[in-house]
Order: sequence, then structure tokens, then C-alpha cells
Amino acid sequence: MPGSGAGEGRRRCLPPAAWPALDRAGWAAATCPGDLLLDGGPAAQLKPGSLDTLADGYGRWLGWLAGEARLDPDAAPAARVTREAVMAYVADLREINAPQTVLGRVADLVTVLRWLAPEQDWGWLRAILARLRGRVGTAPQDRKRARLRSAHELLALGRQLMDRAAASTTLSQRRRARLYRDGLMIALLAARPLRLANLVQLTLGRELVRRGQGWWLEIPGAETKTGASIELPWPVELVPALERYLASWRPRLAQAGRSAGCSALWLGNRGRGLSGQQVYSTITAHTRTAFGQPVNPHLFRDAAATTLARDRPAQVRLAAPLLGHRSFTTTERFYNLARATEAATAWHDLLENIADGD
Repeated sequence: MPGSGAGEGRRRCLPPAAWPALDRAGWAAATCPGDLLLDGGPAAQLKPGSLDTLADGYGRWLGWLAGEARLDPDAAPAARVTREAVMAYVADLREINAPQTVLGRVADLVTVLRWLAPEQDWGWLRAILARLRGRVGTAPQDRKRARLRSAHELLALGRQLMDRAAASTTLSQRRRARLYRDGLMIALLAARPLRLANLVQLTLGRELVRRGQGWWLEIPGAETKTGASIELPWPVELVPALERYLASWRPRLAQAGRSAGCSALWLGNRGRGLSGQQVYSTITAHTRTAFGQPVNPHLFRDAAATTLARDRPAQVRLAAPLLGHRSFTTTERFYNLARATEAATAWHDLLENIADGD
């Protein structure tokens, strides 16, 4: 009977090529780029990765319908979306997924349906989404707050690792080179909170270029999540560290490789550029050792904006261009987090004063 299939069946996802004709046509119209005469579809400006995520989310809805014998290939996309079907879909999702994942699946469904059937009133579906969002609650934010460190602490950690590498008399030359590289990577991320993909792809002469006596980060819009280019000076206080890395430590890593001439900034043991997973693991390992809890690369962005909001509240709107956000609305939650932290600190101080009899 419907709903009794194994979990594997419920995870089925139909790729766009297997969607019914009306769904494929609606998707094509939504993602169609515009030209000088015609506007593009509502999804025309999204990055391929974002479109893949949304197609996957909608494909899971269609896959669930197919598994429940509810998928009428001749029906309009909106006609299949009844309250009863959505509630059953959500119930199945909740059996095998975390609340945050269920929320994401339904959010993807809502987004795509608004493209495929914009004339339809989806208020009731957005209400379901709102209730799911409420059930997710603030637990992820609370966990994030517990792991959050200030940008000052992260920058100091990076410098400590570089100093340790330079001063060590027991580590091998290659191990010292890796340690110095890790410290520089952490210090840069604290000062210039790039997204992980952009940090990993830094290449000499392309994304990292020399300008006069300094260095600049120049990342074209085609390589960023928002499509906006990034053009920032390398932190002045880290220029000597970068130049020591380029002159001494990076060549030691390059000599270990068989791929001569690799221009990636961050090299691994074999003289090749580090992967995103390698950078992620390296940063979380060092921060876990230093702070007792891992600070992943994305949390460096939270740290930068929160530190700015806390230390320079009058300049908090600078966090938006620093993080590459198109508007301050996306960044504002960091300001709220900083204000909450300040309030908690003030309350703690008050309690201490009361306990001391003040």
C-alpha cells in the first residue's frame, strides 16, 4: 500500500530528463536565459549548483509520487500538489531525514512550484513550510554559537601556527612547511572570510596577483556563489607572512611533487593543490585542538561579521561587502547574534555583581 515502501524507495529522485513533459517544459521556461528582446525565466540568474539543488529537491517529490503510484504524467504540476499528498510526503520524509533536511526538501518544492505555476495560490503550502521551520527551531544556531570564536582569536591561532613552524627544531622541514601553510590559511580566512571554494581555488597570478608592493585577491564573478566579483587587498599585516611562504615554505612542498609548475597557492605533500575536503579537515583539526570544538571554514564568516558587529557596531554594514553579500539583509543575522552575545555577557556581569553584594 502507499507509504509502506522501504526507505530506499522513498529516497528515489527523478532526474529532469525523466520528469513528465509538462514539468520539463515548465522547468525549461523557468531557467531560460533572456536576450535583448525577452526577459529570462525567474531562475535564469541562478548558478548551476543552485539549480541542481532545486532540481534534486523537485525530483525527489516526483520520485515520491511515482513510488506511491500518485504520479499522473499528464496532469499539470500544480494539480498533483494537494494538502493530503504534501502531508503524506512530509510524513515519509520525517521518517528518514533530520528536521533540517525535511525543511530543505519542502522549501525546494515550494520554490520550483512557484516557477511552474505562478498563478496558483501557494499560501497554504508556505504555511506548512513556516511550521516546519518553527519545528527546526534555533538548535542549529545555538550549536553554532557554542563553536563561534572571535576573528581575533582565529587570527591569533594562525599566527601561532606560523610561529611554531618557524621556531621548531624537532619537526621535519616538510612538516614545518605544512604547519606554516595551515597557519597562513587560517590567518587569511580570519581576515578575509572567503567561502571555502574560493579559498581553495586561489592561484598565483590569477586570483592572487601582485600590485606594486602589495598583493590582491581578484576572484571573478563566474567563480563566486553570488556572481559578484571579489577584489580585496591581501591583509597588510599578513603580507610578510605570505612572502615568506612563497619564498621558503611553499617551494618545499612543491619539491615533493611530480606535477612541476602547479600554481595553486595551497600545496599538499605531493606538490599539488589541496582539495576542498583537505582544507576543511585541516582547519577543523587545528581549531578543535586550539579551542576544544571545531570551527569550520564557513564559521569564519560568522566570526568576521559578528566580531565587526560587536566591536564596531557603527560600521556593521561593512560586513555585507566583506562577505560578498548583495545586501545587508543577508548579513543582519550576524548583528543580531552579536547583540545577543553582548546581552548575555551583561546579564552575567550583573549576576556576578549581585552575588558579590553590589
